[in-house]
Amino acid sequence: MIKRDLYLNRLISKRKNGLVKIITGFRRCGKSYLLFNIFKDYLNSAGVDGDHIISIALTHFDVGSQMKSIEHPPDLPSSPAPSEVLSSAASTSG
Repeated sequence: MIKRDLYLNRLISKRKNGLVKIITGFRRCGKSYLLFNIFKDYLNSAGVDGDHIISIALTHFDVGSQMKSIEHPPDLPSSPAPSEVLSSAASTSG
């Protein structure tokens, strides 16, 4: 196994800054392993409850069906179409 201490320490140091962490890199370079194994093990050893760790493997994610629920969540009103917003703004700015 390749040690990824540098990357792990960077994740740990930024853990509580309130920002989403984005890991990028070439295909098959260990991004998923870093997050799903190494960082998850660290979180568990640091006392984070397993119920508070969410893992989503996007390679097995049905993007099409998920995007529909993201575009129009059931408990939020739908947004007006961009053309409606533009025509509304044009009619009020005279």
